[in-house]
Amino acid sequence: MTRSSTGLSANANPFAGDNLRSTVITNSGTLNVSAGESILLSPTIGASASYPLARINQNGTINLYGENVLGAQAWAGATLNLGTDSKVVFHSANQTAYQALDVNSSLVSSSGDTDVSTDGSTLYRLVTGASFYPLTAPNVTLSGAGSNGITGSGTGTTLFGTTVFTVNGEAATAVRVTDGAEATLSNAITLNGENSVGAVSDGSDATIYAASQIAGEGKNITAFAVGSGARLFNQYPGRVDLTGDNSTGVRLYDKGNFTNRGSVHVASGIGVDVNSGQGEYVPMDSELRVDDGIAALRVGNEAGLNLYGEGQGRSTLTASGSADTLLLDNGAAWFEANDIILGVYGSGSVINNRAETANISLQNVMLDVSGGTGIRSATSFDPEGSAFINVSNGGTGYLFANADGSTTDNDLVIGKNYSILVSGEGTGIRADTTGRVISQGSVVDPGYQRWLSDSDQHRQ
Repeated sequence: MTRSSTGLSANANPFAGDNLRSTVITNSGTLNVSAGESILLSPTIGASASYPLARINQNGTINLYGENVLGAQAWAGATLNLGTDSKVVFHSANQTAYQALDVNSSLVSSSGDTDVSTDGSTLYRLVTGASFYPLTAPNVTLSGAGSNGITGSGTGTTLFGTTVFTVNGEAATAVRVTDGAEATLSNAITLNGENSVGAVSDGSDATIYAASQIAGEGKNITAFAVGSGARLFNQYPGRVDLTGDNSTGVRLYDKGNFTNRGSVHVASGIGVDVNSGQGEYVPMDSELRVDDGIAALRVGNEAGLNLYGEGQGRSTLTASGSADTLLLDNGAAWFEANDIILGVYGSGSVINNRAETANISLQNVMLDVSGGTGIRSATSFDPEGSAFINVSNGGTGYLFANADGSTTDNDLVIGKNYSILVSGEGTGIRADTTGRVISQGSVVDPGYQRWLSDSDQHRQ
């Protein structure tokens, strides 16, 4: 079929019949779908089922030729069943294999392994209240650049599980839900392609429940992207393990919310990156760990991050190697955290205030420092906050100096509810400033038999 035509059509219009008998087409042959030349805006479609009593059982091969063609669809409440021998072969860019549109439309898949081999093409597309039911978990490879495994959009659209995805194409995405759609990630995703993404939750009330592993060694890969009022819940079985260069566990933007009940591990790069607007990170009996690279948490230009802890010691949030635990990068607007332990176990800082913002608030936060620095800032902040800095293994509790190590002329003021404990070798406060150093809290440094407290003023 070609030129905006439809090869097979199962139409059970309730207004044209008795609304009792179903219309079913079973196809085990080959459909060749070609774009051709047409003045119509609608695509060429291999098979289409419409209205609730219509069903197509697709169990053959569909060849797609030309851009914007569609293999098979269900709409207006119909059902598209994909059998074990169903197969789609992509031959051109920007093609869609299967889609379901409208409330109560269903795409039920028992299909086998597939390769989305062309640029910008999509295997499954769900829109405006449709549902996806994967009965098996075949291996789906995304080879095309910018290709998509499954997309869902619109309130009521639900993905009741996902298949196994191997993402090899540059900037390809396994799962994407937008604008009120919901998805459950039920099978593994492997990210090999440069700039590839595991799952995207974008737009108001879009929600993803991650209950599987996302791993990969591709360059510049991202496990999750969450923004524009969307949410993503990494459940207890959810595991992120990225080993490629410059990887990002979670990218937050414009009121994106990431709740972590599982684990996120990044070998080199960023754990959670807020690059636009407000981001929210909610750890719950979870782990966020970055071995090297940039930071466990990074806040970018004009962005801010709320970290809602659940009590010190409940979750793990650490950085090692040269990575900071929190990097407030140039232009970062603010950071707020409560009831959490932030640890650095390398040469980085727990808080590196590169932005030199005073809009930092810590409430019942512990900074655990082993060999690195608790706070590096040339700007005083948080006079009403409460934090405990535990220093060991030759680390420094508070380094008050410019980011390049040069001397500042700002005053250092440490709030009354801040305390620093140095165990063994290490330094409580190192202030490289021509201004005043005012400690309203306390510094305990047994190595030097020094105690500063009760609004003492001290210049180092």
